[in-house]
Amino acid sequence: MKKIINPWLNLKELGYNCFGCAPENPYGLKMEFYEDGDDVVSFWTPDDNYQGWMKTLHGGIQATLLDETAGWLVTRKFQLSGMTTNLNIKYKKPVPTGQEVTLEIRARVKEVKRSFVFIEASISHNGEVYTTGEFTFYCFSKEISERDFYFTGCKVEGEYENCTVIGFYGTASNRILFLPFLAKIQQRNESECKTGKECCLLAI
Repeated sequence: MKKIINPWLNLKELGYNCFGCAPENPYGLKMEFYEDGDDVVSFWTPDDNYQGWMKTLHGGIQATLLDETAGWLVTRKFQLSGMTTNLNIKYKKPVPTGQEVTLEIRARVKEVKRSFVFIEASISHNGEVYTTGEFTFYCFSKEISERDFYFTGCKVEGEYENCTVIGFYGTASNRILFLPFLAKIQQRNESECKTGKECCLLAI
């Protein structure tokens, strides 16, 4: 199981403040995600501030947890941006809240039809499934993902270690600060990539 690197962390200046996954959103869920084989999984502690009935996690928050994890499944497995077009949630039993509770939110691909991905997801606690969901996501093209969603790839920790860096992305201030150094690396590595080495963009 490897942690997925958030590809939008450098976009705060452009307005990135996702309720589900932005780490600096004071009201958000601050979710983090891991790749576990074919699945994407998140582990999350449900604070009492997110309850509906006493010590019971609000149903809307449960839907958000499932939807967010399904979205990251698309981001990681298909290397594209996507949007939810349909969701169906089944609440099997009340999900507890409290600092002693750790929920496992897991999503996997069920089927793919053209640009649509069908996903099944679940919320579990102590090995027992409390809530399930079925989702349909529309995947944008690579061009739209890059142009409209600033998406250039979604990696897991350690994935950059065996690739040759041919480009960089991040805030304008970072790119200007390191420009002389980065230009030399990019020029050298672009020629190396032509020999068949794995290449990647590096976030700064």
